[in-house]
Amino acid sequence: SIRPNVGASIIPTRGPVHRAVRSGDCGVSRPQTQNLPVTRILDNLIEMKSNPETDDYRYFDPKMLRGSESSVPRNKNPFQEAIVFVVGGGNYIEYQNLVDYTKNKPGKHVLYGCSELFNAGQFLKQVLYFYLL
Repeated sequence: SIRPNVGASIIPTRGPVHRAVRSGDCGVSRPQTQNLPVTRILDNLIEMKSNPETDDYRYFDPKMLRGSESSVPRNKNPFQEAIVFVVGGGNYIEYQNLVDYTKNKPGKHVLYGCSELFNAGQFLKQVLYFYLL
């Protein structure tokens, strides 16, 4: 079992790494302009954009009249609210990407859910479990 030594410090006390950590400039940043696949799909659907990536998605709107399977009626107005649910493992990066997306789209509201969401410790525990099998 791996146990952290509470009294130990992994941050160096001098040198360029120490200065970077103390200043908060560790060179780690999130990409702000690139949307992940789940966000691109949401954007295509919520804005009613025609795209080969989303043209085959099923469309359910109780306000629209029922049509045949071949001609599913679509609302022409963009949506203001959406629910994104990932079956299987969701992650915080997808969630944060959707949060950033809605910040740039005033009036849009997105609810994110998934059937499993692991924090770092749970993820490592799962990887170790599969490694030991």
